[in-house]
Amino acid sequence: MLSQVPKLVVLVLGLGWMGAVMVSCKKKAPADTTFVLRITPTAGSVPLDFETAYPYKLGYVKFVAVRFYISLPGVVHEKGDTLIFPDVYGLLDMDNDRVVVGKIPAGRYTHVTFGMGVDRERNTQMGSLAQPATQYPMDHALSAAHGMYWGWNPGYIFARFDGRYDVDGNGSFTDSVDVLFSYHPGTDKLYRTIYRPATFSAEGGQVTLSLRLDVLKCLEPLDIPAHPAAHPVSPLDPEYPTAQLFVNQYELAFSGVDVQ
Repeated sequence: MLSQVPKLVVLVLGLGWMGAVMVSCKKKAPADTTFVLRITPTAGSVPLDFETAYPYKLGYVKFVAVRFYISLPGVVHEKGDTLIFPDVYGLLDMDNDRVVVGKIPAGRYTHVTFGMGVDRERNTQMGSLAQPATQYPMDHALSAAHGMYWGWNPGYIFARFDGRYDVDGNGSFTDSVDVLFSYHPGTDKLYRTIYRPATFSAEGGQVTLSLRLDVLKCLEPLDIPAHPAAHPVSPLDPEYPTAQLFVNQYELAFSGVDVQ
């Protein structure tokens, strides 16, 4: 936004009098603020560690991969207007846990929102804004180079939560009763929108809204030995109910928002 050029108004009262000078300056428009969204994978309240075994039901789990897409990030102004960034996507994990979303106007905001997954406009070739994943630059979040695109489906893997379950809790993850688990939700009906209170003022500079995603919460309702994998390609897929249980946990798995 172009700043206003200050106007100088001079008022001179009578000849021989000392000039009385009145200066009126229009204030510059407040600067936009850079909005950054950060989502850190955790196990409970602590950062996730792939080397750590975490208690789960009667045994332990270890994770070997945690990655997920976010899309359509936005903020809600105190007047009720929602500012969504429709072309911003992030593929987040433990090493890359933030997205520089864009500039937001000065003002006071009350909520943050974003989608877990890839929105239907870009997810499959049926989407109104879709293009083959191979056409995105390699450094783009939606590029096929990241291994998060089902070329045979086609469509995106919204999240990858892979690991091992020590079913008997004896500390070994390679016994015959132990299992590998792999949860890869996709398809439009498994997309979830997160909406959280986040009160802050945008006054220039940068604001970072940070959330924690508790990966153990995502596993809580699952029967891993009975359903160790869920890669459904449609709601008719036998693995769909397990994936649905998984993504429905997002609402509980996300913490409140820290403003920095």
